[in-house]
Amino acid sequence: MLRDKQFRITGYDALPLEEALDRVKSDYPYMLVILDLRDLDAVSRAADIVIDRGMQNTVVLKFFARLAAAEPGNIVKHTKGVAFAPMIYASDEDELSNQYKQLSCGQAAGYYRQCLVESWLDEASKQSNFAWIEVGNKNPANGDPTYDLVKHVRAGRKAMGTFTPVKEYRQDKNDGEWYVKIDGRCCYSLDEHLTHTAHFGTETADNRPNVQLQLDSGFTSITTDDPLAAAAAASRSGMRDTSRYY
Repeated sequence: MLRDKQFRITGYDALPLEEALDRVKSDYPYMLVILDLRDLDAVSRAADIVIDRGMQNTVVLKFFARLAAAEPGNIVKHTKGVAFAPMIYASDEDELSNQYKQLSCGQAAGYYRQCLVESWLDEASKQSNFAWIEVGNKNPANGDPTYDLVKHVRAGRKAMGTFTPVKEYRQDKNDGEWYVKIDGRCCYSLDEHLTHTAHFGTETADNRPNVQLQLDSGFTSITTDDPLAAAAAASRSGMRDTSRYY
């Protein structure tokens, strides 16, 4: 069931995907829809629904890179030509470097595991309708486990996305840390979910809510529940021209 701004259960449930996409196509044909999917079966089923409605270029299938860690070249088997955006967070880097095999990285010595992650991304980005790579960089400064990946994506001039979480639980009452767990329980701090990796270091802070910091770090596709803040930050940075809007 959906909840209101005070996190009270409303009695309304979410629309089935088919119905939601039909509504978007009929009433908001230029809206970009991002589907956050958690397994490859869901990716395939969502792709079928999108294709059936001819929305391949207005819907993006977003999923963790670890789901296709061993075979980035087979991603299109599941996305079927629908636009997609793989997510690489710190824990994904471990999985990619453990499962992906790239002979050319054998000469990289100390750079070996980072080479595997970057090679995986380069292969995935060659697949049909690759949209952008979401890098789960929580602290855009040297030392974060995904920092080298951010540099690689910027150097390759690929579109780079980020998720910017916002406070979402009874903010006006100032109770708790304002973030809700995936199972609906309140409340937690973002810093409670910092990740230790086996090969890439440990996250030390979560500064993703700072939209300006994400823009300054080169992120170009920002997913957030506070679009007005993102738009204002982009305008301040000269990255978004609103002069032609009405």
